[in-house]
Amino acid sequence: MLKKETGYLCLFWNDILQHCNKVSIDLQSKSNDILKAVNLLKSLKNVVSSLRDSNMVYERRVGEFCSQISIMYKDENKRKIIKKFPDGNNKTLTALSGIDKFRVETHHVIVDKFCSELDKRINAYTVVVENFLFLTRLHVESTIDVEESVNKFISVYKDDVDDSIKYEIVHFKQFWDQLKPTFDGSDVLKIFEWMTECNIINIFPNIHITLRIYLTISVANCTAERAFSKLARIKNKNRSSQTQDNLSSLMILSTENDVLQNLSFDKTLETFATQKARKKTFT
Repeated sequence: MLKKETGYLCLFWNDILQHCNKVSIDLQSKSNDILKAVNLLKSLKNVVSSLRDSNMVYERRVGEFCSQISIMYKDENKRKIIKKFPDGNNKTLTALSGIDKFRVETHHVIVDKFCSELDKRINAYTVVVENFLFLTRLHVESTIDVEESVNKFISVYKDDVDDSIKYEIVHFKQFWDQLKPTFDGSDVLKIFEWMTECNIINIFPNIHITLRIYLTISVANCTAERAFSKLARIKNKNRSSQTQDNLSSLMILSTENDVLQNLSFDKTLETFATQKARKKTFT
């Protein structure tokens, strides 16, 4: 625990994971959407990338972190290897050691691998964002990229909307310019709520369907993963003969626990007690 490598990595990972935790919490919020997720992941990647050349900063912080931590890396005291060749020549093998080895083989590897994995997630989200780009620009004049986004969306969701959405977008822009709402026109959730308040869903049905599709796309699968984790606790050896209906009901109760806490079961318990009561009333 008092190795220099251990102290270095504690400080380094602490800085990375603090930013990751904040982004992860926001990605799991109900108000988040795909576009915001992409921007958050890109900003996180920029933060982590900026740490690639900060090894000297952590070198200094390790010394300030704890006075008992070793001041040298574990391989700095290793003897040099002298290799003998058949012709009688001796050659000292030179290799990276100490700070240089840790920087190249550990520090840079962590940053590069982390950014590589973030790129995979960003690219996956970006494909979806390209199809819905026009939703964030319903309040401004159309551009080439917006028109391409509309065409991509129609081709992907041809069973949900039709080509008339192009005319609805033009109509929507005119309607927006006349009312001039005070909120940001790139906020998709606010547009969806505003259309409901103004009762204009029947006027722009295709846009409303598009908004619903966009807002129901899951940004993270953490909720589903937690549900599977709870399943292992619910379906244990003491419930091996459980029916599928009961198992599904228990899963719903466990998953929606936050809603369950606010419900009153007085009438349910009263009904259950009446049905199971052994006492009979004689008239």
